[in-house]
Amino acid sequence: MSRSKRGLLLRNMNIFLTIWILAALSIGLSVADAGNSTELILQPEDREELRAFVEEARDFAMNSSKEMALHAFNDREGNFTRGNRYIFAFDSQGNLLANPVRPELIGQNRLNQTDPNLKMSYVTKIDDSWWLGSGIYWSK
Repeated sequence: MSRSKRGLLLRNMNIFLTIWILAALSIGLSVADAGNSTELILQPEDREELRAFVEEARDFAMNSSKEMALHAFNDREGNFTRGNRYIFAFDSQGNLLANPVRPELIGQNRLNQTDPNLKMSYVTKIDDSWWLGSGIYWSK
């Protein structure tokens, strides 16, 4: 891949992740289901817990091989799956590298995909080749 194409892909990935983070955070602190009075209220501490969880995973990834980190992130019974929260990872082209809940999606390009149940997310860059994050999901 030429240097200019790689630069364009990285820039597009940065733009995508920035928009994704802003969209996820701007969904709001309250989400209501019109067919049901069920409401999810996101508290300020939810943001902090999410950030801390992702930073813990980032520290693990920075101190492990990429292969070891992805193995840990894909382990549904492992340290990086907690309740309805888990770590996911993408490469710089938007291909899914880790998702312990939906392993059938690994290897697929998810650059233009959205999850209507994602209410808040936090994503961080490991290096120029991959990113990881987590989110708060809402389901009925």
